[in-house]
Amino acid sequence: MTILRAQAVALATQTGGVLLGDVRREEGEGNKITLAFEFLVPALDNYRRRILNVVHDKDSAYPAVVDAEIFRSSTANVIKTFLEETAGVSEGKFANRADSDQEFIEIIKKVIQSPPVLSSASSLIARANEILVEKKKIGPRIESNENVIGRKAKIEPRRIGSRKK
Repeated sequence: MTILRAQAVALATQTGGVLLGDVRREEGEGNKITLAFEFLVPALDNYRRRILNVVHDKDSAYPAVVDAEIFRSSTANVIKTFLEETAGVSEGKFANRADSDQEFIEIIKKVIQSPPVLSSASSLIARANEILVEKKKIGPRIESNENVIGRKAKIEPRRIGSRKK
């Protein structure tokens, strides 16, 4: 959970608080814990988009199985993950399984830098920025300089050579 919280802090720092990370812990069935990492966008009424889930035993953080879009691309990965999580069946090491902090960090890095997550982050940041810009426009209406100058001050051309003495 500490690694995911560190990622949440880094995300908030990198985006100036426009896009936040939130980590939620959910009790699973049996002896399992699920940690969910979500994007949280305050400007969009705290909209959330889940990026990944991590499942591990209550008694031990490892092995941890990460579920994210990049690992769901093939039916074989889904079946392997299901078998590992539910029946403890394992036929070798899977790309989404971490047995140490270092492996977990590498998997999280792979997920966060994946095209679907980067695309989602860019889209959410763009939408949030649009809302933030609109909110700044609300308030006292200020007319453009052109309108103010045209009404309040007549600017007349000065004649060259016609100086009053």
